[in-house]
Amino acid sequence: VSFKNGLAISYEKLGSTHSNLGNLPQALNLFEQYNQLSKELHEAYPENVDFQANFAESLAVLFALKKCMGLAAEPSDLDRALRLFEELHSQVQTPHYQRKVTLCEQMYTPDVDLLRLISEMSSF
Repeated sequence: VSFKNGLAISYEKLGSTHSNLGNLPQALNLFEQYNQLSKELHEAYPENVDFQANFAESLAVLFALKKCMGLAAEPSDLDRALRLFEELHSQVQTPHYQRKVTLCEQMYTPDVDLLRLISEMSSF
């Protein structure tokens, strides 16, 4: 479990780096791997708030990145990420999760700088 989580976090960090450098196809590949591992961890350990947060983040980032690249982005992924972050915020009541809720909500806004939101989502 620890190894898989560490690998997922590594994919997220590498994806964020490639996104910040403008290498979006590589970032997409890395974030998809992050999403797969974080989904597996969340499904296996649904009570673990870190796994829930990582899965929610992966959904939101993939949605935003695909939208930036002109690819089909599933609004239901962003909806699910927002719901998961809202649940986390109601359970834990930290500014951290409230900020993630706000970032997800901003992703619905037309003409928003999605790359900036991806960077912010991944930065904490």
